[in-house]
Amino acid sequence: MLPWVALGLLLPVAVLMLAFWRQFLLGGVGSDRQDHLLATVWGPLLASAGLLGLVWDHDSPLRGHGSLAIGTGAMVFAILVGVLLLAFGHSAWRFQDRIPLAWSVAGVLLVLIGAAGRVSHTVGLIALALGMVLLWLNLMTDQRDRAQPRVSSGESSLVIAFLAALVLAACARLAPVAWLVPIGLVLALTSLGVVGLVARYRDAVSAIHTAGWFAVLLPCFGLGLLGQDMLMEIVRADMMKEIPGRPPRFEHTGGLLEPGLVLLGTILVLAGSGRWSPNWRSPASFALVAAGILGLLILLVEASG
Repeated sequence: MLPWVALGLLLPVAVLMLAFWRQFLLGGVGSDRQDHLLATVWGPLLASAGLLGLVWDHDSPLRGHGSLAIGTGAMVFAILVGVLLLAFGHSAWRFQDRIPLAWSVAGVLLVLIGAAGRVSHTVGLIALALGMVLLWLNLMTDQRDRAQPRVSSGESSLVIAFLAALVLAACARLAPVAWLVPIGLVLALTSLGVVGLVARYRDAVSAIHTAGWFAVLLPCFGLGLLGQDMLMEIVRADMMKEIPGRPPRFEHTGGLLEPGLVLLGTILVLAGSGRWSPNWRSPASFALVAAGILGLLILLVEASG
C-alpha cells in the first residue's frame, strides 16, 4: 500500500516544490551573495534532492537506479544550455573565460569512472568529500559580500521547497520499481523546472550556473551516498565478526560514461559559443538539446531493463 501512496504523491509533491521555489524567486532581487548562493548552492541542491532518492539499489547501484539519478544532471545541463543559447545567443553566456574548473574536472572524472567499468567504493567516499569541499567553497563569502544587507524575503518559501524536495526523495525511494521510467521522467522534468525557473525569474547566466553546479554536485553526492552505504556494510560485517569477503565495489560504471561526455561537450559549447560564428552556434545548440534528450531516454531505458 505504501509504495502506491508514494507513487501517487510523487507528481503533486514535485508541483508543490516548484511552486514554492517560484515563490522564493519572486521574492525580489537580493544581494550579490544571495544570487550567488541561489545559483551555486540552493538551486543545485534542490534539483538534486529528488533524484538522490533513486540511489539505494544495493544489488547493482550503477546499473539501474544509480546511473539514472547520477547521469540526469548532465542531460538537464545540456538541454538547458542548448535552449538558452538558441533563445538568447551569445548574451546567454557572458563569461566564457570564467567557466568553473570544477565542471570540467567532474566531466573528466565521470568519463574515467565510466571507462573503468568497476571501481572501489572509496571512489564514492572521495566524491562525497569533493562535493562537500565544493559546497563549502561556494558558501564562502568575502568582505564585500558581508557589507551588503541581508534580505530575508522568501526564505520561508525556500525552506518549504526543501522540505517538499525531501518528501519527493522519499516518494522516489518508496515507489514501485516497475514504475521507474515515469518516476525518473518526473524527477528529470522537476530538475529541469528548477533551473528553468531560475532562467525565467533571474537571468540566463544564473540558470546556466545553477544547471552546471547541479550536474557536478549530483554525481558527487550520489556516488557519496552509495559509497557511505558500502562502508556501512564493511563496518557491520566487522562488528558481527563475519568472514570478510570481496570488498564492495561499484560495478557496471559504464552508465556514467555518456553523462561525462555530454557534460564535457556542453562545457565545450559554452566555451566556444562566444567565438564561433552564428552558422556554427545554432547547430551546436541543437546538438546539445538532442544529446540531452537522447541521453536521458537512454538512461531511462537502461534503468528499466
